[in-house]
Amino acid sequence: IGEGRRLLRATAFRHRINGALMLWRGEHDPAWPVGDVALFDRIATQFGLALAQIALQQELERQARTDPLTGLLNRRAHTEVLVAESDRARRSASSLSAIVVDCDDFKGINDRHGHSVGDYVLSQLARRLVDVLRPSDRLARVGGDEFVVVLPDTRVVEAALIADRLRQA
Repeated sequence: IGEGRRLLRATAFRHRINGALMLWRGEHDPAWPVGDVALFDRIATQFGLALAQIALQQELERQARTDPLTGLLNRRAHTEVLVAESDRARRSASSLSAIVVDCDDFKGINDRHGHSVGDYVLSQLARRLVDVLRPSDRLARVGGDEFVVVLPDTRVVEAALIADRLRQA
């Protein structure tokens, strides 16, 4: 910034700092008037509230689109992705594939070992599936032990190869 006069205020919400605002003037400019400092303090308070509202809104949106156990997209988000990718594929005359992953006899894991073990198995399965997929592929948990992968720009032959890798994982 160089030399000069600075006016710095932290922004906060519920006594937790969530940002900062700063104004500066040249070193030969006059000091900040008291009224300007008071106004800047009020502006910093309002920015703190606005930043907190933005963070809370982003968290609500994340929760509305994310499966809490696996961190994957949930059914709602999957539907949005599928519609958007279908529209994109139609407009660009490109291919689009999807793979459904359903874990056979998964109920037996929960029945024999309990839901905490079942949850662990599902979260590990999700991690392994993600590791196999490309960055452009979108994996969602759409049911208890059901997952769907949306594969943009992927023909059926390529999708079959990806499905085999998923099965092996």
